[in-house]
Parts: sequence; structure tokens; C-alpha cells
Amino acid sequence: MIKIDVVKQPNFTELAKQMPPNRQDMHRLAGDAADIIKKRTQKGADVSGTAFKPYSPSYAAYRVKKGRRESPVNLTFHGDMMGTSMQTRGIANPLAGEIFIVGDRAAIAQKHNEGLDGMPEREFFGLSDAELKKLTDALAIVLKTRLERVK
Repeated sequence: MIKIDVVKQPNFTELAKQMPPNRQDMHRLAGDAADIIKKRTQKGADVSGTAFKPYSPSYAAYRVKKGRRESPVNLTFHGDMMGTSMQTRGIANPLAGEIFIVGDRAAIAQKHNEGLDGMPEREFFGLSDAELKKLTDALAIVLKTRLERVK
């Protein structure tokens, strides 16, 4: 599970003290983060932007037989893991946004992400510093606008 802690991000702390984000802000932030993860993964790139390790030859052949592409490796067969199984929520206390995968796809995601059970590590479930900065910058704009309305 990913928790997004924006309050600890550099240059965000002072603004957050003046106008703290709320639960809805964090839920929106988690949703935006999930979109980033999905789009990056569909392009075949991990958290650091590196191409995923290729599928094994036997699994690549299976994918082709089932009408799927073998490249780029995008961790998608049915679309469940990157679709309805990936969910988000905002949490009030402590204030956070969470992204998580539910059901049987959670175990598959963990195997890919951590390289378990002979699966090559394909770290997709996370955010780079640049991605997190993009998200916190967008949230900062929302909070600054809200703060200006209050003043």
C-alpha cells in the first residue's frame, strides 16, 4: 500500500500549516497519483522511468497466443490490476492519501513490485520524487487559492 505524505515534502510545510489539506484533497491527490502510476505502467516503465524487465519467453508466447502484445511489458492482461482493483482513499487522521490494490490482484501486484516467487522485480507501485513534486505542486495551488479566498 502506498501512503502519500505531502505535509513532509520540502517547501510544502509552511503552506500546510496555514491551510492544511483536507481528506477530500488527499483523496483527489491519491487518485491523481494512481493515474500517474497507471499511465507510467502502461508505457512499460517502473518508478524510476526504466523499462520493465521482459516477460519470460513462455509467458510472452502465452500472451501472443491470447492476442496480447509481449512488448512493452505493461503488467496488463485483463486490466483488473490497473483497473478496478486499484483503489484510493483519503484519510483524515493522520491526514494521508492511500492507493491500494484489492482482491487477488494484490498478491500479483506485490510479486511484480517486489520480485517475489521467481518474478522479476518490476517496481511500478510507487512514485518518483518528480512525480510526487508534481502532485504536491498541484495541491499547493489548490491550497493557496483556498487560503486567498479566506483572507
